[in-house]
Amino acid sequence: MKKLIHILVIAFIVGLVCVSCRESDLTNNGEGALSLKIGVQRELPTVSAGKTRATLTDEELLQKCKVYIRNAEGLVRKFATLDEMPEQILLVPDNYKAEVTAGDSVAASFTDSYFKGTKEFTISKGTAISESVVCGIRNTVVSLALSDELQEAFPTYKITVSNRLGTLEYTQDNISQLGYFMLLDDENQLRWNLVGQLNGSETEITKSGVINLVRKATRYDLTFSNSSSEVGGGMISVNVVETALTTDEKVDILARPVIKIIENDQIYELDNAVYRAQFDKETPIVVRMAASVPFTELKVTSADFARLGITHFSSFDLMELTEVQIRELDNLGFSIQFNADMTKVQFAFKENLREIMTNSIDDGNNTYRFDIEVRDRNGKDRAKTLTVIATDALVATEDIATQNDIWSTKATLYGSLVASVTEMNFRYRALGSNDWMYSNQAVLNNKIFTSQITGLEPGITYEYQAMAGTVAAKETKQFTTEAPAQLPNAGFEDWHGSSPLYIYKSGGEMFWDSGNTGSATLNKNVTTYDAAIKHSGNYSAKLQSQYVALFGIGAFAAGNVFVGKFLKIDGTDGILRFGRPFTSRPSKLVLYYRYVAGTVDYSTLSELPKNSKDMGSIYVALGDWPHQTFEGETDIPVLIKTKPADRQLFDSNSSNVIGYGECILKESTEGEGLIKLEIPINYRSNRKPTDIILVGSASRYGDYFTGSTGSTLWLDDLELIYE
Repeated sequence: MKKLIHILVIAFIVGLVCVSCRESDLTNNGEGALSLKIGVQRELPTVSAGKTRATLTDEELLQKCKVYIRNAEGLVRKFATLDEMPEQILLVPDNYKAEVTAGDSVAASFTDSYFKGTKEFTISKGTAISESVVCGIRNTVVSLALSDELQEAFPTYKITVSNRLGTLEYTQDNISQLGYFMLLDDENQLRWNLVGQLNGSETEITKSGVINLVRKATRYDLTFSNSSSEVGGGMISVNVVETALTTDEKVDILARPVIKIIENDQIYELDNAVYRAQFDKETPIVVRMAASVPFTELKVTSADFARLGITHFSSFDLMELTEVQIRELDNLGFSIQFNADMTKVQFAFKENLREIMTNSIDDGNNTYRFDIEVRDRNGKDRAKTLTVIATDALVATEDIATQNDIWSTKATLYGSLVASVTEMNFRYRALGSNDWMYSNQAVLNNKIFTSQITGLEPGITYEYQAMAGTVAAKETKQFTTEAPAQLPNAGFEDWHGSSPLYIYKSGGEMFWDSGNTGSATLNKNVTTYDAAIKHSGNYSAKLQSQYVALFGIGAFAAGNVFVGKFLKIDGTDGILRFGRPFTSRPSKLVLYYRYVAGTVDYSTLSELPKNSKDMGSIYVALGDWPHQTFEGETDIPVLIKTKPADRQLFDSNSSNVIGYGECILKESTEGEGLIKLEIPINYRSNRKPTDIILVGSASRYGDYFTGSTGSTLWLDDLELIYE
């Protein structure tokens, strides 16, 4: 029987600043390859203060850089960090767009800036291309300055600059800081407000204004001065200078060194989980290391060198070996080669070492580990562990690459080739069952083959084996499907309190909340229970839009319920936490509802004017939003602020949204009973979520104080379906 070698690679160092890719090695599966080089325009042109660099360092950009590759059908590749991105990205022939983002997209910040770049390209069969994406700043950048006269007149002052979603506050202590704003797609204004106390007086001077037609990737320098010898609100003028943030200067961020394995003229990244190589006397095992600048350290360590007959070395730095030592290692079967400028180095296991490995199959001591650490002249480094396992199998069963591949009712199974095989699939069964089921023919990519199986049961452990035709691999692997998690108190049976009325039992744990905390300050609950109109149990949730007021002071409030918590009252507005921990991926939301759409009697929006018909809404989102903290409340998935001056609402188009489903209620339902509604959840990625958001509102635009006091939405018996 032909003996084979199984090469398993475990990466244990991650993180790089950017990737510059140059290899052009392709598979034989009709694919093409993309090598992507990324640069960032870091300098911000300025009118008044010389060059000012964006606040993120190169290393910080590294941690916040993401790469998305899309075709006409949607997202096909995503790399959450640049270290995840291989030097070659294999793609089927098609037209694509690469999108690279770096930094943080924050509504308003003194510290967080955001960069973005795109590039369209075409992949042809069997070809390799190289493309560059330059990321330019996407913020609207603001700088402020006061004339000498105003600084003398106002020893203390406060200037706020706001967009729709955020506000920055400047004082005499931070006036020199740049402000970074992210504009919404339909937003073209920045608002400013100056409050200053006159020197030697208790008189406050105020002045406010709007900068119109503002644009992204543009800097605005605002200089405040007094237009006469008197200082007053009417005498303060503002000069605005606009500068487009574009420059021909580009900073290329050099890649860390890479480590690859070569077999049968194919070159593979050592970032993949498993590599297989057919082992015979004609095929060496070659490890190649490459860097952008010359290497200074190339260290190989293995306790298994002695078993291979290399008794004088357990660890050595290839850069420090003498000519005599290099020849000695070559004679022992460990061959080393350098290029002229020391940017490429490789070592190979020659015939005699491979024969020793193969002969160890029979005694079971057939695993060999090699730790590789490299560093270049710029101090950039990388480390990998190469594990070689001698085997005589045709295929091997591999662990599922990521938990993202395991859903409630489907999973993607992984295997790898050891020898040349044309028929590959998997067999699988529930743990404890005697009956195997079989997948379709697997899809091969390099030496890894995969197949998606469906029709699984949620929360069940399965075992599986890779197959070469009718021959099963030796290894058996296991996985457990996602549990079919449900929403607590989904029938709205548990309530306590009176003003406000809470949607959980006394002494229990909050999962749902509503606007009652805000409306209760004006002696109203906009969300209550209803024992008369329901689907099952004792109650449904009744969401009734109202105008809530006390002593003539109040506002329109939509009847609402949401997964999360009402955190704080801000005047007649609220600050809310949207979202609770949730890691399952349901296929749809099923519920029972009744809706009465009233005639709009309060409106701040042209989209829904007075006397038009109100609309309700129900939406569910699963995502992996970065958690925030607000006044002691931690791990907040999405922070909501309804106050117009610093409004911050849920964005269903955020890249952190993994799955989303929504139903806009445009008509009243017939009859007085509740009817069934199914809301499909469409997934934009196979990432596992960390949190779930679910919101029901009797008035869709209640956040804008728009809707009808005649609108009411009843909800009952919410269920997440897994198909």
